[in-house]
Amino acid sequence: MKESKSNKLRDAKLDIIRIFSLFCVIGVHFFLNSGFYDEMVDGKKMYLMSLIRAFFIICVPMFIMLTGYLVNRKEISKKYYKGIIKTLIIYIICSIIYTIFMKNYTNDDTNIVLFLIKLLAYQGTDYSWYIEMYIGLFLIVPFLNILINNFESKKEYQILLVTIILLMGLPSVVNSFDLKILPDWWMGVYPLFYYFLGAYLNRYTIKLNTKVNIVLIVAVTILSGTFNFYKSYGQQYIWESWNGYSSIFVMVESFLVFNLLLKIKFRKDSKIRSSILKLLSDACLGAYLISCIYDKVIYDKLKLYVPVVKQRYIYAPITVLLCFICSIVTSIMINVLYNYLTDIITKIKNNVKNKRRLFMKTIVLASNNKHKLKEFKEILKDYKIITLNEIEYYDDIEETGKTFEENAMIKAETIHKYLKEKGLDYIVVAEDSGLCVDALNGAPGIYSARYAGGHGNDQANRDKLRKELEEKDRNAYFICTIVVYYPNAEHKTFVGKTYGKIIDEELGKKDFGYDPIFYSSDLNKTFGEALEEEKNSVSHRSRAIKEMLNSL
Repeated sequence: MKESKSNKLRDAKLDIIRIFSLFCVIGVHFFLNSGFYDEMVDGKKMYLMSLIRAFFIICVPMFIMLTGYLVNRKEISKKYYKGIIKTLIIYIICSIIYTIFMKNYTNDDTNIVLFLIKLLAYQGTDYSWYIEMYIGLFLIVPFLNILINNFESKKEYQILLVTIILLMGLPSVVNSFDLKILPDWWMGVYPLFYYFLGAYLNRYTIKLNTKVNIVLIVAVTILSGTFNFYKSYGQQYIWESWNGYSSIFVMVESFLVFNLLLKIKFRKDSKIRSSILKLLSDACLGAYLISCIYDKVIYDKLKLYVPVVKQRYIYAPITVLLCFICSIVTSIMINVLYNYLTDIITKIKNNVKNKRRLFMKTIVLASNNKHKLKEFKEILKDYKIITLNEIEYYDDIEETGKTFEENAMIKAETIHKYLKEKGLDYIVVAEDSGLCVDALNGAPGIYSARYAGGHGNDQANRDKLRKELEEKDRNAYFICTIVVYYPNAEHKTFVGKTYGKIIDEELGKKDFGYDPIFYSSDLNKTFGEALEEEKNSVSHRSRAIKEMLNSL
């Protein structure tokens, strides 16, 4: 059941994009391993192959764009940085497999010390350069997000993209005619552009007709392939910036293909399709790294049986498909091994935690709100949660703070003192939450429940908010700040956020706050339309509670 829930919230289009990107990677490796780059560039066959290469070269840009699309809201946190662990483990496993393969296939004399040196130098497999690039991108992502999350308008974002194109993309073509006109020093940092572009496509819908989109893809591919053919004509294929990842052609083509794949629609949901796409998508990183094994085996056979390079081109479809299938299947088995190892580690950690937990801990929730109580209980299943009524505290706590954290702290300290007077050593958990709109400098903020004046008048609050947002940016987020107050007076703060935008039409249930007009970026629907379990899976409060759970 857990898997089906995750698949419901998983966007199949993004799995397709990742799988397609991997196929392009395997495709572009055909040119690397078939002898294409050693041939004289002339004739129809070489022209056709130049066009095909011009299409496949969008592989890595598509991967980076997908990263930007998926993680452009991530913030600096321990949880975020832990996300790199799986990538590193997959890299290590693939490197071990590749080293064992090379010792048997080529009698390579790599020992443990040399293996570790190669591993640390990102040479564990032939394609480990991608891991080196990705780690750097991963580390700076939260800081890139600070930049784009502080843009006040779509226009500012577009200016950033145009600026990067002028610095990275345009020089690749303009400066290729032996005359340096534009500064080209920044062409090597192309991952930044593709990250920003992917994040842009996540935030803004591109209104481009599907047929026009396809025509433009074909046109740019032909233009790129023809230009590359012209620049290398009469000599061996030249790999330069104009046909690499920083090429203006590749930038435009990647954008068009990514945008086209985002428009994929399915007539109805299918658990089987979602499960297959998830399985293949999750295997893409390992398949990329391990594909060098099949490149060696398959292309060695191809060169042996087809000695003439240009005669090998006809075998490109079957060769690429075979490498793709073998790499994916191997990576799926690597993921099974990874999951097995993580399950063992998780069980060991849980056993250690269980031995430390001699009795069920009790937490006092500084609230009587039934909705909040239910959400806390669903996540904190190992704890007994009691409300203010159950400890016989009936006074209203005046929230005089100027921030969510201050209000949560006031409630936590008040209940902590009350419990001390009663001689009870319970953990106190207090929270304050609300809606923040970028264009209103964070309002309604701490006044979310009484934005229109009276406390709890949801309809009036929604009406006032929409009126104030006329002609303004609608980006918004819910935030929940939780303060955990321990019996010894130590305390910790945890924050959870969920992003979306404010819409004019009220959709779904209208009996809870701003839910009918908050369109969730995670769910692609309003909170009012969402099922309770869907909303709770991405809500600001559930995210803050989960952060708190790790500390408890």
